[in-house]
Amino acid sequence: MPVPVDAPNAADWLSAVSTAGAVVFTATVYFFDRRRSRTADRRAARRQRTNTHDIAEEALRLSKEGKDELSSYSAMNALNPAMSTKRNEELRMNVGRVMRRLNELREIASATPRLFSAIGQLSDQFSFVDGVTISSNQASVAMDCKAAVPLVEGTEVTIRSFTSLDLIPGRGTHHDT
Repeated sequence: MPVPVDAPNAADWLSAVSTAGAVVFTATVYFFDRRRSRTADRRAARRQRTNTHDIAEEALRLSKEGKDELSSYSAMNALNPAMSTKRNEELRMNVGRVMRRLNELREIASATPRLFSAIGQLSDQFSFVDGVTISSNQASVAMDCKAAVPLVEGTEVTIRSFTSLDLIPGRGTHHDT
């Protein structure tokens, strides 16, 4: 004997449609939220790359300024070994300013360990100037200045890697999306 089947009533239909609608709505919200989250992550990464690039550029500019000061002192000493002792104080002040700014940049770059380390190393390479006084032997200071320039240039190579085109948003291997 066949079992009678009840025809679905309005409440059953409403329940089924509501359940299907809830599943579709939940999936839609999930996927839109996921897309929004990925977009926010990409924007944050772009900002970080841009900040890192800008910090590296400023560190290279300061490095050049410090290098120029060291080279100038060496060249002046070669031309005039009896130059004014006031020049020692100028060297200490000018390179000291570069070192202070590099240390400020280093703190800003703390989120990027390699850049943080390279900027610290760069600052350390200028630190011998802290010991220069008005009475320091100018020939010895000039030799130290000349010896520091290649060390600074070596550190610049590491810092320069943070300024490559693939770190700039919209260029290289990273794309704006």
